[in-house]
Amino acid sequence: MKNYGDAVARANDLVEKDGIYCFPNSISTQAATEAADWAAPTFGPYIRWDYYKALGYPVMRNLEDFLDVLEDMQRLAREEEGCHDIYAISLFNTWDDNMMNNAKQLACMYGYDEQGFVLSKADGAGTEDPQRLVDFIDWLYSPEGVEINCQTNGAQGPEGLTWEVGEDGRPVLTEFGKAALPDNPVEVPEEYGGGKWSSGVSALNFKTVNQEEIDPNAGEPYNYLCWETTLEGDRPSLEKDWSERMKARTVMEYLENQGMLLIAPGSGYSTPRENANITTVRAQCKTAVVNGSWELVFAPEEDFDAILREIQTTVRGLGYDDVYAVDLKNARDQNEARKASAERFPGEEQVKDTQKEAPPEKSR
Repeated sequence: MKNYGDAVARANDLVEKDGIYCFPNSISTQAATEAADWAAPTFGPYIRWDYYKALGYPVMRNLEDFLDVLEDMQRLAREEEGCHDIYAISLFNTWDDNMMNNAKQLACMYGYDEQGFVLSKADGAGTEDPQRLVDFIDWLYSPEGVEINCQTNGAQGPEGLTWEVGEDGRPVLTEFGKAALPDNPVEVPEEYGGGKWSSGVSALNFKTVNQEEIDPNAGEPYNYLCWETTLEGDRPSLEKDWSERMKARTVMEYLENQGMLLIAPGSGYSTPRENANITTVRAQCKTAVVNGSWELVFAPEEDFDAILREIQTTVRGLGYDDVYAVDLKNARDQNEARKASAERFPGEEQVKDTQKEAPPEKSR
């Protein structure tokens, strides 16, 4: 924990009483403006490359073009599979919260995410052996702990079994690692306990440290997918075709090269507790907004505007404007926290820009 103690202390500063009540995840020592994702960003329009390739790589300049391509891909997929219940867009409600998540994702593609009802753009108690618990948590944040505990999140697993340092000093997956990672049912050698690899993968599903952090044991990130040896190795034909056409090895690299990536700086902002009345009204508005959104999706075109007006009237009658005012303040506070974090933990480019702007020292 010696490398991440400040992050743990900051998280627990949010609690009024003294003590340790929580441990943060995805901790990073990188600049606040550095992307936490390596291969691809959290939000974006992802489609099947094989069908897109078969259509001749049609150019998409906006969401309307994207929808046309999805329709063509759906038609092609149905022809290829001989099945008529294949759809370009899957609708599900398990991620709905303040809004209908499927609808919100369109705004996310332009750099927005929800803060309550506001779309904001990025600019151990009771244990019998407390020391054992402390030691375990300390191990989880150690290089070995990250390697072994975070395999399902991209980490490389135990050194010597799934990976090793090659003669050139670079980390490389072993043949076992190539077959087993991330959680495949491959037989584990008896010297490591035997059984299926997938049965022994950590079930915590808690990423203590961001996988793009440099692993001191490997000299490269914990995420084996971004090792140079992995990128240089054999890749599926579709990945190779994508890389050749997009002139990049990963989605992130392509977006960075094109200046199309928007990063929300990491910060310690936490949404404050709201009063009970706002919470009650929020729950009522959530139900009305989400249910109404699904009704709009399947509504006949001639009924759409009338249903929308009815939803708007209903939520305003419930007190939506009061909740929105709270969320708007929180969104602005979060944005200020992000700005402050970006200034406190700048990236190399920001440091260079600051140095350029600074007036030259006068000679004495």
